[in-house]
Amino acid sequence: MGRLYKLELENFKSYKGHQVIGPFFNFSCIIGPNGAGKSNLMDAISFVLGVKSSQLRSSHLKDLIYRGGTINNSINSPGDNVTETDSTGPKKAWVMAEYHTTDERVLKFMRVITINGASEYRFNGKVTTYEKYNKELEKENILVKAKNFLVFQGDVEAIASQSPRDLTRLIEQVSGSLELKEEYERLKEEQEKATEDSTYNFNKKRGINAEMKQFKKQKEEAENYKQLTKQLENLKIKYMLWKLYQMDKQIKELKDDIDSKNDQISEKAEEKKQEEGILRGMKKDLSIISNSIIHSEKKRKNKEKEINSRKLEKVSTKEQITNCNEKIGQVKKNIEKIQQDYLKQNDAIIELEDQLNKVNNAAKIFEQNIKNKEKSEIIKLDSNALQQYNKLKEYARIKTLQLSQEIETIQRKKRVDNESHQRLKGKIDEFRIRQNELNVELRNLKTQKNNSTDELENFTRKLNENKKDLEEVITQQQKTALLEKELNDKLNDIHERLMQAKADKLETHRDYVIKETIKRLKKIYPGVHGRVLDLCKPIQRKYDIAVSIILGRNLDAIVVDDNKTAIECIQYLKEKRIGTSTFIPINSISVKPINEKYRSYVKGAHLAIDVIQYDSIYEKVIQFICGNSMVCDDLSIAKEICYNRKQEIKVVTLNGVVIHKTGMITGGQSGISRQAKRWEEKQIEELKVMKEDLDKKLNEIARSKYKTSRIEYLNSEISSYQTKITFIKQDLNTLEKRIESSQKEADYTLKEIAKLEPLSSKLKIDINNANYKIDVTTNKINAITDEIFHDFCRKIKVKNIREYEENQQRITTEINEKRLEFTTQQSKLSSQLVFQKDQMKELENRKEKLNDSISDEEELLANLKIDLGDLEHNIEILEANSKSIMDVLNEQKDTLRKIKDSIMNKEKDINKITTYINSLEKAITDLDTSLEKLYGERYIILKKCKMNDINIPLLKGKLSELMDNEIETSYDPNSMDIDQIANSQVSHDNNKRLLIDYSMLDDKLKEDKEMNQKFLDEMKKVTAECEAIIPNMKAYEKLDETEQKLKETNKIFEISRQKAKTAKERFNKIKEKRYNLFYSAFKHMESKIQPIYEELTRTRTSANGPVLHGTAYLSLEDSEEPYLDGVKYHAMPPAKTFRDMDHLSGGEKTVAALALLFAIHSYQPSPFFVLDEVDAALDNANVMRVASYVKRHASDNFQFVVISLKNTFYEKAQALVGIYRDREVNSSKVLTLKLDGEYEN
Repeated sequence: MGRLYKLELENFKSYKGHQVIGPFFNFSCIIGPNGAGKSNLMDAISFVLGVKSSQLRSSHLKDLIYRGGTINNSINSPGDNVTETDSTGPKKAWVMAEYHTTDERVLKFMRVITINGASEYRFNGKVTTYEKYNKELEKENILVKAKNFLVFQGDVEAIASQSPRDLTRLIEQVSGSLELKEEYERLKEEQEKATEDSTYNFNKKRGINAEMKQFKKQKEEAENYKQLTKQLENLKIKYMLWKLYQMDKQIKELKDDIDSKNDQISEKAEEKKQEEGILRGMKKDLSIISNSIIHSEKKRKNKEKEINSRKLEKVSTKEQITNCNEKIGQVKKNIEKIQQDYLKQNDAIIELEDQLNKVNNAAKIFEQNIKNKEKSEIIKLDSNALQQYNKLKEYARIKTLQLSQEIETIQRKKRVDNESHQRLKGKIDEFRIRQNELNVELRNLKTQKNNSTDELENFTRKLNENKKDLEEVITQQQKTALLEKELNDKLNDIHERLMQAKADKLETHRDYVIKETIKRLKKIYPGVHGRVLDLCKPIQRKYDIAVSIILGRNLDAIVVDDNKTAIECIQYLKEKRIGTSTFIPINSISVKPINEKYRSYVKGAHLAIDVIQYDSIYEKVIQFICGNSMVCDDLSIAKEICYNRKQEIKVVTLNGVVIHKTGMITGGQSGISRQAKRWEEKQIEELKVMKEDLDKKLNEIARSKYKTSRIEYLNSEISSYQTKITFIKQDLNTLEKRIESSQKEADYTLKEIAKLEPLSSKLKIDINNANYKIDVTTNKINAITDEIFHDFCRKIKVKNIREYEENQQRITTEINEKRLEFTTQQSKLSSQLVFQKDQMKELENRKEKLNDSISDEEELLANLKIDLGDLEHNIEILEANSKSIMDVLNEQKDTLRKIKDSIMNKEKDINKITTYINSLEKAITDLDTSLEKLYGERYIILKKCKMNDINIPLLKGKLSELMDNEIETSYDPNSMDIDQIANSQVSHDNNKRLLIDYSMLDDKLKEDKEMNQKFLDEMKKVTAECEAIIPNMKAYEKLDETEQKLKETNKIFEISRQKAKTAKERFNKIKEKRYNLFYSAFKHMESKIQPIYEELTRTRTSANGPVLHGTAYLSLEDSEEPYLDGVKYHAMPPAKTFRDMDHLSGGEKTVAALALLFAIHSYQPSPFFVLDEVDAALDNANVMRVASYVKRHASDNFQFVVISLKNTFYEKAQALVGIYRDREVNSSKVLTLKLDGEYEN
């Protein structure tokens, strides 16, 4: 075999420009860092050998051309692809593989990516097609489809984890059997079809043979059948004639009875018309008196409203009078208090005036005493002595002039200070007296304020409570008024609806009895629920007629819990002789399930049970009554269901037309109004119940209303408290002003005292200092004076001259001091007297104002009393008017009651007539129903005669003239619904057009009413004989046709049998070929897998221990056609038990997968084998084993090129191809190294 010698690349992926890689030896390893371009080299080998671009990690061939942009160096990147493009870069690329054959020929395989992005294949320099290119590769056993020359990165793990079917497909690819798969499946399908056709024709032939035998027997039976049929036909004609005769006889009797009852109805209807005219007049009178009552009631309410308004004004006026009286009383109290203060003030003035008089008198007495004292106590000198004294005095004055002047100056200042001090002291005393008075006054005012504040808070709290109570009362009244209005509106609405529905019409005696009976039964037996009519209703008014027809008699049926309750109720009705009723026990009725297909069967049609509203507990009852009955919008939909789709169910239209299960049509809206009005009557009953409930609620509201007196009382209390609060606030305002004024005055006195006391103290100190200076200077003067007056003093016998002078001076001083004291007291008392007189004047002014206030309030009080009298007079007049209105209203109500009684009596009379007419109409309805039933049965018989070719004799008309599209009239004896359908809109033209000839019937047969069973028995007997034969009347014709058909089928069978044989032979041939290809490959791999796996897993437990190895084998899941099922691969590593591949470790899976790959490659091996990082998941020991295996098997006939990152692997190679990244040119570059030391670049 040959070998891959080298590769040449130009601008392929990460390889820029032209580069040569190689030569490759028997065992070459490609190494290099991640991202250098190793996998791109693998892609280059795959590319040049014809692998598709989608398997080279690229979607387009242009993606394989080198781009000068940044290259993604990520380890996990998809093959070092260029992530940026350079518009100026290369536009094409190529890879060439130089291959050397065993006979030393050089083959050059080249694949080019053109500028257009397409592939161009060249062999030995010449452009060729892919097919020829591939054929040259196959000559060297390089199979591109099987990819038997390379293993991509990750393929080992994929092979290790693949399923048995995947392994089968891999073996098919390698063996070539996969190419036969399409032809195999096509021929297999042809064989199966041919075999199926042959089997079908054989069965057809056998069936025709059986038919021939059957037709021969049927020919004999047909002749016997004809005779029996003729006999049966004669019997049917007679039977039909007999039935029609009996029906015509009954029809005549019914018509006579209906005409008689219609005459009675006409008479009673005229009588009822006259009575209703009288009733309308009564109702007109009732309407007039009702309007008068409404008008009178409105006037009464207006009067009451006006009376209440006047009463409120009266209460308010009384409250104002009370407030005026209280205010006058309060003002009088204030005047009394002022008067007391005035008297106190007057007493104080009198006392001050008395004190002032006493001081003045004392001053006068003092002056008189002075004169007397001067005469007795003063020393008298003679003229010489006095002259000497004056000289000495003058001399002494001159000697002490300077000192005397000093003393005089000091004394002058002292006198000024003393006077100032006395004035300040007087002012301070006055301020302190006033301060004490103000403090007492403030305490009293604050006490009054606190008391007034407490009263204000108390009255305010009570006012708020009363206001809250009033709001609650008014709110409650408003709510009650709204509720009353709402209830009255509802009541008026119900009245109108009752009037519109003529609800005032009395119910029939029968309805009344039924309702009363059900009420009693419900009270006695808890298991009674009520009538079906009361327990359900149509979901819309348009379904009233249809639902009434479907429920039929069961409208008045009574629903109970169980059979026991039903039996007890029936016994009760018998005992009371009330009448009869139908009872439906919920627990014991059996119900067929609803056919769900009818819920959406035809547009415009609904199941009857779906258009009825009811409680879930009655579902079984409604289902029992309705079954699968349907309601349709019109007759065309009903006919579509019953005739075109042939559904045997009961269908009712909205206007009352019924198509029964038998196909008969009955009914129409006319004559069903009474039945449909039962729903209106039910609604009227519900309205009456609602009316009673509303009347009850309105009565409760009337009883629970708050009385007007409560509001009047609260308004009175609120007005009283508001007045009191106003007065208290006024008093508080006055008190606060007085407190503010007194407080300001008190603050002012304090400030003045604080300002004057320091001045007084300073003056006191100045006076004391002046006294000290005067004493010092006086001592000096005294010394000089004593020396000058020494002799003179001895002469007049005094110790010193001062004794003489002081005696004279003392008396003068005492007199002056006393005079000053009197003057001070007189001044002080005069000031106080003036102040007290001012206060007294202020009290007089306040008293005068209060007296004016009393005059105003008394004038207001007089006016209020006049207003109160006017209000009381007006209230008396209004109450009298209200009473007269009430009297008129009572008279009107009495008149209304009498008219209502008259109307009720007249309605009873009309009801009796109506009940009688209803009974006649019901009887006519029953007769009409019976007549319609007879017409329907007569028409059915005629229709059956027409359809069954029973040729009854006719005097007039033909059976063929019966119109199928005409609305038919009949009666369904199995239906559960209506018991009366009158005035049917269906015509009886069919019955009138045909006149039957009864001459075949003798008189005895006509009169014998018991012949029905005899006819039926005879016909049954003959029919049984006919049915026993079951002839085929076409047996003669069929026999001839079958013989001809048998001949034709024989020919077709022979042709199909030959085709099946040919198809089977062709299929077996391709099947054998596919089997041989697959099985030969499988057997080869099966034989190789164990030794390869044994060699890859050979190991020793110790240095001298035994050699251990693993076990691997392949097994087929289908031994006959193995390519249709899976191939199982089992590998057991050394010293380990059997286990699935999924349970092996990563390294064990990789070794097992490599063994399988090597075994597969050994079948039709390619000359070289390229492996990409197959050792990635192996540990060092397994890497060594795999590397040793590759080294042992690498030869001139089997070349290995391996990409590896593990030195323990590539160190065993003959040569290394190093891939690295040249960052300067942004390209992958190659270095080749032979491990014997030779280096090539």
